[in-house]
Amino acid sequence: MEIIKHSLVFIVTSIIELIYSVFTFIKLEFSYTILCVILQYVFLFSTIILILGMFQFFTDVIRTKILENLYHKSIRNKNLKIIRLVTELYYLSDKFLYFISPRVLHTSYLDRDNSFDKTKPFSPIHWYNSLKSFISTMFQISFVNILIWFVILFFYQPTLIQNITEILNWNNFSNKIKHLDYKAINAITGCLTLLISTLTLLLFRTTLLKSKAKKKLYDERYEQVIKSQLKISTSLSKCLYKSKQNINTLERQLDFIANQFCKKLTHSESYIFSNGKLQYDPRIKYYRPLNTIELFTCYNPLKKEVKEILDSLIEINNNSIYNIYFKLNKHSKYEIEQLGINPLNTSLNLDAFLLSQEFLSNTFTNMLNHYEYLNTRFIKIKELRSGFLSEEQFMKEYIYFSKSMEDIISMEENYLQEAVIDFRNSLINKLEESIYYYVITQQYVNNSYKKSRLSLSDLFFGK
Repeated sequence: MEIIKHSLVFIVTSIIELIYSVFTFIKLEFSYTILCVILQYVFLFSTIILILGMFQFFTDVIRTKILENLYHKSIRNKNLKIIRLVTELYYLSDKFLYFISPRVLHTSYLDRDNSFDKTKPFSPIHWYNSLKSFISTMFQISFVNILIWFVILFFYQPTLIQNITEILNWNNFSNKIKHLDYKAINAITGCLTLLISTLTLLLFRTTLLKSKAKKKLYDERYEQVIKSQLKISTSLSKCLYKSKQNINTLERQLDFIANQFCKKLTHSESYIFSNGKLQYDPRIKYYRPLNTIELFTCYNPLKKEVKEILDSLIEINNNSIYNIYFKLNKHSKYEIEQLGINPLNTSLNLDAFLLSQEFLSNTFTNMLNHYEYLNTRFIKIKELRSGFLSEEQFMKEYIYFSKSMEDIISMEENYLQEAVIDFRNSLINKLEESIYYYVITQQYVNNSYKKSRLSLSDLFFGK
């Protein structure tokens, strides 16, 4: 602890000395005070962004390199209870790191492959707007700005803290109150109130009407977002119910589906995958394959619900009310980012995240296509054993192998076993990931329904 304490003190001291040295250099090199202040602000702002960026990079490394790897190792080959427990602990830890990360460095939601978006660095208007945005940022009320201006003022007025302490001293404050002329203050306040009221009526009538119209429009847009949010939450609730059933079914059918994958590749019932090993039983001759649709009939589809969610997000984007959506879900940023429930996205992967029937069926088909070469080879092995293919014809493809026919068949069986294990492991990975996304979706839905409930503040300020 002492080493950490001394290290932190050294780092903070070094930063303070660096800031003071640069401020002094700017003050000596430039004679105009305004230019000095601007350059000092830019330097201090850049320094803070750099420090926050380093902290963000540090938290991202912990999240992606340490926490995520530790999570995947902890859930490997565990039962559902352990996976659920570890997943929720990982979710809470990762979300905490996500929220303490400053996120000053971020990527745009715009299409990175869009050629037109890549021309922004050559746009004078873009740089002009960026400059205006930075200048306005200098005078915004924020913690960073208050800190920067306080440091600049403290540099020019080293006795600033002492002066503030004297002003806030209770004895000085009470003495000033005692000597106030309350009658004069009352008269001045009355005149100012009358003057402000008159100016408001004469000069700001149009502004008031405009503000009223804007507020009405904003209320309507907020209402639109809440309606879309409820639609999204309702569809996600249905997804959760179906996903829970799919997770339970897949956990029970892992070996069954892996066995069906093996039979599909070999076009035979003779090959059985059991306890992580491939077995061959020549007594089994009958082969009646299940097609992919039959194999995944007991799983729930999510296509309808995902389409409803995507339609609601597209509606939010088309009505340009995504800013209100993000404001409404400011406490669910982590869940939105992980699930991709973002109005600026053009597609969703919720069917994959929550283990839909369509996704499992596509995974099965894609893996069959990936190992199609094994399919072709085992058809020939089956024909060889059935007598439809001679040994000479079979060995034509293996002319460059200095092995016997039995050794070649054994080699292909080893490849088959590796393929089935690979497929089974991919299903396990999908199962583990789906539990993680189930937890995140559940939290998003819970947060969403909490926001939609009528609270006391809504009753007081609703009108």
